[in-house]
Amino acid sequence: MTFLNLPSSVPAVRALVRRVTAVWGYETQFIEDAELVASELTANAVLHAQDDCDRLDVRLKPAHQRLRIEVADAGSYLPHQKSPDFAAERGRGLPLVEALCGRWGVVLETPGGKTVWAELVTSEP
Repeated sequence: MTFLNLPSSVPAVRALVRRVTAVWGYETQFIEDAELVASELTANAVLHAQDDCDRLDVRLKPAHQRLRIEVADAGSYLPHQKSPDFAAERGRGLPLVEALCGRWGVVLETPGGKTVWAELVTSEP
């Protein structure tokens, strides 16, 4: 689904993830984790790509015991995990994503932009 690259898109993405994963039959804790991961990836895109693009594409890809969440934008900023400064207001998103997923990464798009992805693992089939 495509969203405007605006802060108001973050709660809209959370709502989309909540609805879709509930329809797909995931457990409540998994749905909450998926919401958090999707909102962190979306918030990063909004924060860092706002000047480079006007929209974000969010994709949910279920696979055997995995849910891949992707957020694509035309921005040039490449996310990277850093040690959080506990006094800072920001900087905890990717450590949260990594703690919940273990696997995340960036795919550079041609001719420009990127897709940031993360995979949640579930015990459900």
